Amino acid sequence: MIHRSRFATSAVAAALAGGALMTAATVPLGPAASAAPPAASSASSPCQQHTGHVCYELLPGGFDRLHARADGGADRRASVAPPTSTPPGIPWTPASCRVQFGKPCYTVSHLAHAYGVDRLHARGVDGAGQTIAVIMPLGNPTVQHDMDVFSDANGLPRTRVEVIERGDVQAADPADPVQAQNIQEAQLDLELAHAMAPRARLILVSTARNVTSGTTGWAEVSEAAEWVTAHRDVTVLSWSYGFYEDNAAEEAGQPGDYHRITPLRRGLEAAATRGTTLIAAAGDTGATGPNLAGTAFYPHPSVPWPASDPLVTGVAGTALRLDDHGRRITDDRLWTDDGSGHATGAGRSRIWPSNSTADIALVGSPASRVVAYSSANVLPGQSAGWFRAAGTSVAAPLMAGITALAAQQAGHHLGRLAPRLKRIEPGTHGTYDLARGCNTAHGVTGVCAAPGRDDASGIGTLTDATAFTRALARR
Repeated sequence: MIHRSRFATSAVAAALAGGALMTAATVPLGPAASAAPPAASSASSPCQQHTGHVCYELLPGGFDRLHARADGGADRRASVAPPTSTPPGIPWTPASCRVQFGKPCYTVSHLAHAYGVDRLHARGVDGAGQTIAVIMPLGNPTVQHDMDVFSDANGLPRTRVEVIERGDVQAADPADPVQAQNIQEAQLDLELAHAMAPRARLILVSTARNVTSGTTGWAEVSEAAEWVTAHRDVTVLSWSYGFYEDNAAEEAGQPGDYHRITPLRRGLEAAATRGTTLIAAAGDTGATGPNLAGTAFYPHPSVPWPASDPLVTGVAGTALRLDDHGRRITDDRLWTDDGSGHATGAGRSRIWPSNSTADIALVGSPASRVVAYSSANVLPGQSAGWFRAAGTSVAAPLMAGITALAAQQAGHHLGRLAPRLKRIEPGTHGTYDLARGCNTAHGVTGVCAAPGRDDASGIGTLTDATAFTRALARR
């Protein structure tokens, strides 16, 4: 995700290069594909150096044979035709991206077909009556324009984004890479949530103080979460940024001292009390994260907050291989380090040891980027307009939209998802049990996907949103 922090600038650049926006302490959760491979012990990627936040990236076959077993019934995939071509106005197809960049990129229609969301849309399950909120520091002067361009090009209904400003909010400067990442990350989050739940109401809450290093700016974000859920009927609140738990301990000057997170939970607790589902990206730097200075990675596992919070559903990243029609070529796998130093975040919290940051996993790898639109760009090698995103900054808003579809079917807010997800065994109810990949990176041994529920991917990923949202909607 795109996050502000002193690492934000480089972190974002790196993350964005990879397609993600994240900061070191408050990190966009995403990799920097085009950044030079970082040394195992040094936070050399732009994503890390700009952060102070966790750095998440923007850009954002085998399943078919498993579908019947997972759903417990006949395969309904054929009921909706796959996309036959990339919509006009979008500059890339999966095939053209392979030729031009060596890796595919997908439109939201490809993702909707791969996850079975298009079949829900065909039945009228489109997020109507639900509200998805995103909180982002600084103002976004082009949010409505960019949303309209994205919606029109992808054949989605236009939607009015309600913008709420908390405090003396100044517009982000698109010429400043630290601030431009806020614009790009907010745009990515709103667009991908909209693609999954096109009739849901969207709210962008802007705060006055930027999220830079560690907990800086998070008191304002917490207050915004408390306010918006008290004054609007918010179904889902989604974050694609955060800071590492060890950043808070480093600020406190004592290893294991995480007291600085306690007051920041107030907004989350208030939102959860009102039944709002909280979603957060799990990070893009593998099993660990950068220190506050952004000069090195912690030599031990470290996970980002708020994804590590038990009130929050953390979303990890996968590698997804589709053809030009959104059909899987191979089974999904966990997003692993390809030598760039970026991999999905996942692991156990040091504050809440029984809690993993990965409850579920959706597309996030730079090997399977997602096409979005923003008037501001901080991704190296890309420009304002259409861009290719990656990172758990892609995965989190996709899950936010899918959660809104489940809430629509339930007829009420779903609240904290953990108890509902625990009722779903991997490989059932439209899920696919990931069994390949580990998030080891920067010399720190990570967690691995394995048969059954695991710390790397939770219950796995999705193949049939109809079965999954029906199971999630059950009390």
